Amino acid sequence: MLRIAHDLDYTILWSDVMPKPARICADSAPYLKECYIGKEKDIKMIITGRPESERPETEDLLRSFGIDAKLIMNPIENFKMEHIATIKAQYLYVNLISFYVEDNDFYRKVMSEYWDGKCISSEEWMNYV
Repeated sequence: MLRIAHDLDYTILWSDVMPKPARICADSAPYLKECYIGKEKDIKMIITGRPESERPETEDLLRSFGIDAKLIMNPIENFKMEHIATIKAQYLYVNLISFYVEDNDFYRKVMSEYWDGKCISSEEWMNYV
C-alpha cells in the first residue's frame, strides 16, 4: 500500500505575504496550492516542522480549508534544519511512508540525507491520486 505524507508550509499552504513567513498563519492570507483544490480529502497525513505548541491554530487553519489529515508536529521549538529533518525522517520511518511531498527543492535534497524514501513535489503527487 502506498503511504504518502505532506509538508505543510509552501507545499499545501501558500501565502503571497512578503517577506515570506516561516509558518503560514491565518493572518498571512493563506491559500491552498491549486493542485490541492478539490483534493483536500486525499491529504491523509501532514508532517511539519511547526512546533507542537501551535497545534490548535494549525488544526483550525487546516479545518478552514477542509483538510482533516493526521497532523504530526515538531515536539520542541527547535527550528534547526538538522533537527527538523531528523524528526521528520523518524516520523516517516515509524509511519511507513512511501513518499513525502515537499515543494522546496533544497529541502527535498536535505531529506534524502536523513530518509531513504522518496521526496516528491505536489505536482508529482498528482500522479498518485
